[in-house]
Amino acid sequence: MSALAASIDAVWEADLLTGTARSPGVEDLKKRALAIRSAGTRLMPFWTAGDVECHAVGPSTRCFCGHSWSSHAWYETGKTASTRQVRCRVDGCKCTCFQYHPGRGSSHLRCGCKHTHEDHSHNGRPGKCKKPGCECTGFHSDWRCGCGATFDEHTTTLETRAERLAAGKPAEENLGGWGAEKPHLDAVCGAVTRMDSLLHGVERLAIAGGGGGGAGPSALAAPAASSTAAVLQSYDRRAEAHVARLRRIRDGGAERAGGRASGHAPAPAAPGAEARPRPSNRAVAAARAAQTPSLPTRRELAAAAAERRLKEEITPEADVVPAAPPPRRPGAGAPAPGRGRQGGAARAAARGNTMTPRAGAAPPRAGVPPRTGAPVAGARPPKGRGGAAVRAARRERHAEAAEQRAAAVVGSE
Repeated sequence: MSALAASIDAVWEADLLTGTARSPGVEDLKKRALAIRSAGTRLMPFWTAGDVECHAVGPSTRCFCGHSWSSHAWYETGKTASTRQVRCRVDGCKCTCFQYHPGRGSSHLRCGCKHTHEDHSHNGRPGKCKKPGCECTGFHSDWRCGCGATFDEHTTTLETRAERLAAGKPAEENLGGWGAEKPHLDAVCGAVTRMDSLLHGVERLAIAGGGGGGAGPSALAAPAASSTAAVLQSYDRRAEAHVARLRRIRDGGAERAGGRASGHAPAPAAPGAEARPRPSNRAVAAARAAQTPSLPTRRELAAAAAERRLKEEITPEADVVPAAPPPRRPGAGAPAPGRGRQGGAARAAARGNTMTPRAGAAPPRAGVPPRTGAPVAGARPPKGRGGAAVRAARRERHAEAAEQRAAAVVGSE
């Protein structure tokens, strides 16, 4: 791990242990967390109503006083569950025991007097409203939880892991054995051990297959697991598999390092499973350069291919050419047919149309030959091998004419 990553990890761990409090120090909290880990007395707080543990309290869960579980004395595990006091460690806060307050994000449950929980006093339990002119004697609400019970019918329980196991309640380890990887952070995690710990207690009962109910008059049966529960469970499975894979890689690397240090060679692989040595980049580049011909060689090959194609294109039939120059295009040297009725008749005559022109139509223009199958003067030579032969013959005639002119000039001198 690099120095930067180690520094970021240390800052994150310190923030998780201390919260927004300043005392005690990080090293003192680490020692207390390790002692709790070895004794198995990690506090696992829940917000409960009857037999349903509606919400699991984690490091960032908010108390009625406005501070998180990490900011409270999460290491106070020596007293009994009924007298246990997990006070707030933030300077100036008078909270004597953690009390969960339902909310999500920046939106939290309001009192029946329409004021927030921060407007009420808190000394171990929610007190009267501090707003001027408000006659509220204590925080109360008719809001009902997912279990069917009201806010006033819920309470915050503070049980250790050993007490829960003794009572037959679930007490899971952290996701992927994370508590063993970082034992000094295990105690501060509270009752949140994995992603599905964030689900409502009714949904957790549905996942476990147990019945559900509320403490209120309208007890609810556990519904089917929601899509959110399926997503969180899938995340937990993939995270555990990933952690197990990383642990196997780490353990395998440690075994190989130990074998090299002790002088023992690694166990031979199975027959046929030997990995071929991978060639270096330089070797691959040299092999490619050896297979690629040089530039002069490529030029010689291209010239030979061009000469071979020229010999194949010039056939014996190409020497027989007409005496007249090859045609350029149809109708060259003659005026193009005009538009209108007269031009239409002229074009029809040029196409070889033998139909009798309409009465009153002008005769076709002079110089427009009828259309036949023979090539018209001025037509371009066709493409392909035949066209190449015509062009070769033309070049020969031009060369002969140039020689004749040169001989004529020499004779006249």
